[in-house]
Amino acid sequence: MFLKNCWYVAGYDRELSDGAPLGRKLLNEPVVLFRDSAGKAIALEDRCCHRQLPLSLGQVHGDQLQCGYH
Repeated sequence: MFLKNCWYVAGYDRELSDGAPLGRKLLNEPVVLFRDSAGKAIALEDRCCHRQLPLSLGQVHGDQLQCGYH
C-alpha cells in the first residue's frame, strides 16, 4: 500500500541532464521522466497509448517525447 498524495523521489537532477528519457517505476506504476526545452522536469505514464511501447525507449525532441515505435 502506498500513500499517493505525497512526494516521492523519482530521480536525481543529474539523471535528467543528458536529454534522454528516464524510465522508472514509482508506486508500482511505470513512469518516464524527461526535461523540456526550458529545463522543466516532466513525468508521464511510461506507455504509448497506441502500441503500449514504453515511452522511455523513445527520444526527446524539444518539448515533446516521441515514442520509439512512431
